[in-house]
Amino acid sequence: MFGRAKRRTCGAVIVAAGSGTRMQIAPRRDGTSVNKVFLELDGVPILGHTLLAFESCRSVDGIVLVTRACDIPLCKPLADELGITKLKSIISGGATRQESVRAGLAALGEEYDLAAIHDAARCLIRPEDIEAVVTEADTFGAATLGAPCSDSLKRVDASGTIVEEVDRTDVYRVQTPQVFVREQIIAAHEKAWEAGVTATDDCGVAQRAGIRVRMVDAGAYNIKITTQEDLALAEAFLAGGGY
Repeated sequence: MFGRAKRRTCGAVIVAAGSGTRMQIAPRRDGTSVNKVFLELDGVPILGHTLLAFESCRSVDGIVLVTRACDIPLCKPLADELGITKLKSIISGGATRQESVRAGLAALGEEYDLAAIHDAARCLIRPEDIEAVVTEADTFGAATLGAPCSDSLKRVDASGTIVEEVDRTDVYRVQTPQVFVREQIIAAHEKAWEAGVTATDDCGVAQRAGIRVRMVDAGAYNIKITTQEDLALAEAFLAGGGY
């Protein structure tokens, strides 16, 4: 069923609909919160770095951007300025990430065989890592990027006291993009929506529907920009040129 000689087409759903409250950004004059993806990193908005990575990846054929309704007017000019040609549509997201992904998948269109779902705040993603996870999904049906857990893991009780050590062998920190057969992940999201099930990521949605997901090691640099500290770390990565 999988592993055809001719690669399947892949459409990307980039999710940028969060408010970024943990970034502690001052609100706009009208009182609306500033979307963190418009903060600049090395002179380019976070969202711009993400779009450029997917634009440069030869395995990605089209992009749907999901953002807040108030941010839609900002996205097209940014994409045009950066020369993004793969952006097919910009749509409004839902109240949760899962709802936003579901909307983005619906907007992809039937011309894509695979769907790559990515958080816009993971702006250090490299085209070659996108390529690797799309290739794995093209072969095996579903794949995600991740990084092996190098920290010691402990389980604590309600008081915060350590009660046991957790074996970190074969434990990964899951990242994005996460790539699936488009029809299968749409069906999995519909099933989760009908059951009222909320998962922490799209792999969780897929696994609940019986989809087996392969892990692709992305290394340490595919961080998600959530706080000011993350932004500073990303600046350091870019300045060092080592990512």
